[in-house]
Amino acid sequence: MPHEITSENDLVYSKVDPISVRIADAVYASSAFPFVYPNLAINHFGTKVAFKGQNVFLADGGLADNSGLLTLLTQMRSEFEHSTITRLVLGIYIDSSIESFGSGTIFQMQGTEKGYAWRDTYLGHGRASVEAAIDHHEEAVFKFLEATGVVIDDLILNYESRLPAPTHSQIDSRTSWDKSINSKKLLLRPLVIGLRLRDITAAYYGLWSRFKLEDHAEKLKLIQLFDAAYIPSGLLPEDPDTGPAKTNAVLERRLSEIKTDFALEGGDREVLDLAAYILVHGKLEPALRRWSEIAINRLNAK
Repeated sequence: MPHEITSENDLVYSKVDPISVRIADAVYASSAFPFVYPNLAINHFGTKVAFKGQNVFLADGGLADNSGLLTLLTQMRSEFEHSTITRLVLGIYIDSSIESFGSGTIFQMQGTEKGYAWRDTYLGHGRASVEAAIDHHEEAVFKFLEATGVVIDDLILNYESRLPAPTHSQIDSRTSWDKSINSKKLLLRPLVIGLRLRDITAAYYGLWSRFKLEDHAEKLKLIQLFDAAYIPSGLLPEDPDTGPAKTNAVLERRLSEIKTDFALEGGDREVLDLAAYILVHGKLEPALRRWSEIAINRLNAK
């Protein structure tokens, strides 16, 4: 059960003045990921039972809450308890990972499936195991947040029925949004819009259906981005009207081949620019537009 937290609590429990922590150490602690950087050790002078031993070891917060949503929304809900202001809560979650991406496994898309089992067995397998555990934990975090009253729904059509609805969660009242929602202090249930690379297929289906048969103002820009990435758009007049399945297959493969954002290879930046455009215009804009319409109607009816 997550407690009401701030970024300073754990340091306070250890009797460490947050102001005394150097920025360089804080950045290092946030970067300490298994198999890459060791944990940052700080002296522990507190008496909390949760912390035993002489040192506290700090690591990348993504190991516990990779999206940051649990920390953010738990703290926001806590602040609502002491506020009299009527509010709306909207979050945007960005995930550039390619796990659960496309119709196959990441090993199939990257062409490493046949040799993965016996290659890179120390760093590669270790890191893959840690990341798999993080992904599994993150799914549990999303389920927990939804149980507290937060809407994390990729179907924009569901906003109309889910956002205004009162909630009756089974979660402890310290973490549930029930009180704020049912008292109308919160006009709509909190909404989190996910922008993930795994959403690229659904996002482009929406854009393709809007652009294929009409001269939309953004159509030329999108075609130019496809051309720069050397990926067929399926939007040209001579292209058959058979849907964007072929385009999506090439786009997913190209995205899966990008190894890192620290040293992008030729053409990688263009593919990422294209993906960002598709996700923003095919997923984020329609979601924001629908949420705004519902919020305005709610405000007018108040």
